[in-house]
Amino acid sequence: MDFATFCFKEYADQVTYWFTFNEIWADASNTYIEGTFPGGVKAHLAEAFQCEHNMMLAHAKAVLAFHNGGFKGKIGVIQSLEFKYPLNENDPADIKAANNEHVLQNQFLLDATFRGDYAPDTLECANRLAAVSGGAIEILDDDLEIMREAALYNDYLASTTTSAVSSRPTTARTTCTTTARARRVPAAGASRALAST
Repeated sequence: MDFATFCFKEYADQVTYWFTFNEIWADASNTYIEGTFPGGVKAHLAEAFQCEHNMMLAHAKAVLAFHNGGFKGKIGVIQSLEFKYPLNENDPADIKAANNEHVLQNQFLLDATFRGDYAPDTLECANRLAAVSGGAIEILDDDLEIMREAALYNDYLASTTTSAVSSRPTTARTTCTTTARARRVPAAGASRALAST
């Protein structure tokens, strides 16, 4: 956290709104699912979840360094959140597939951000998907202790949403970026009770 603390001190008079990471999902998916980032690993869900967890742990440590350092301003994280729809809303397999994708891209990160841990249904799904690629997610009790404490001090969540303007994939563009102040609620239902003011 030395670098984060250096930045907080160095730019204290210039920066009011701090974000620790931009689109954690993009790093995890491009590095370990699509293989488009260096390393070229494809379809390794365990590594993608581990990447998300590790980045959220680093986010939590930076949030605590910011809070404990008494720095002025606000701190949060930017996530790329997309709602997932089943191909056929009457097909249980399609519903499950949409939920799997939702947990992988959204819920795992939202739980880490606002709960500081992972809801039992989120963790069950994440562990099941990690096992599909022959791996497991390592989440230490010490990690969760840090993340739970930091969840109390997350000031903002920014979400980058993309929308396709036609059926051609090359025309997708960012159409909306929002910043919402998180309403802090008890950990048991924090991510599902996320509200903005």
